[in-house]
Amino acid sequence: MRNSLKIWSIVFVSMLTLLAACGESASPTLSDDQAISPQACSRPTLSIRNPGPYRYSSHVRHAQNQLLDQGNATVKGHIIRNGGADGLFGQGTYAAVRAYQTQVNELLRRLGEPRIAVDGIIGPDTWKYLGC
Repeated sequence: MRNSLKIWSIVFVSMLTLLAACGESASPTLSDDQAISPQACSRPTLSIRNPGPYRYSSHVRHAQNQLLDQGNATVKGHIIRNGGADGLFGQGTYAAVRAYQTQVNELLRRLGEPRIAVDGIIGPDTWKYLGC
């Protein structure tokens, strides 16, 4: 029960941060047994294989900053060792996204929730957890 409460507390604080960043309001009255639904995001899908304008963009820089804010040491290390939040979706960002997806999946596994793909692509499912 304590681990469950701790996980819910972490998820709840993360969601409050995301809601504040997206300009939404949130009510701090969730109980342990209530599910927290991540917010949908209208940002584009980002990938290392994307030759388009989003390979180097403010969207990538935003994602990199979110990875630095929310990621574990492995996630942060990939970003920092490869130039920081420079707006380029390169090998470091790709590795950081895969590590972050793995981090999210560990939390989802503990909560008994469906997992997201670990593919290095920041699509709708990854944006939901990474934040707008």
